[in-house]
Amino acid sequence: MRIIITLTTVITISLAFYAANAAATDEVYRWVDENGVVHFQNQPPANTEAEQLEFDNRPTTGDQASPYSTLTIDEPAGEPPEPNRAQQLRDERAKKRLQRIEDQEITEAACTQRRKFVEEMEPSTRVMVKYHDTGEVVRLDDNKRLEILDEAKSFIAKNCDN
Repeated sequence: MRIIITLTTVITISLAFYAANAAATDEVYRWVDENGVVHFQNQPPANTEAEQLEFDNRPTTGDQASPYSTLTIDEPAGEPPEPNRAQQLRDERAKKRLQRIEDQEITEAACTQRRKFVEEMEPSTRVMVKYHDTGEVVRLDDNKRLEILDEAKSFIAKNCDN
């Protein structure tokens, strides 16, 4: 009696696995009806042309690639998508950083120019200036020279000695 129950159980389990395997290897048909709806069925439809789909039902191991691993989604043609808020903030910070660097370079160039100007004009009491529009060379009086030196020194103190 025990052998019959065991044999019946083994046969039932074997038939269940066989049925599952047979169902997994069935053919699948795909077709589109007159309304544009896509249908999938295990038997081809009557009076309609259908495409038979093929599947690889072999079991895969961990080192084999999944058929879904190469799935790609095509972006619609046209304009690229708008960046998300986090990317917008990163872009704004990058712009501000570049602007600060550019401003620093301009300030450093102005500081270098004014330091050179102070070095040349401070010890000399006779400063000759050439006007670019007329080409005329004139001597700068001491009051004007000291005024220009004070402006240059205040610019240096404010912007360059940080």
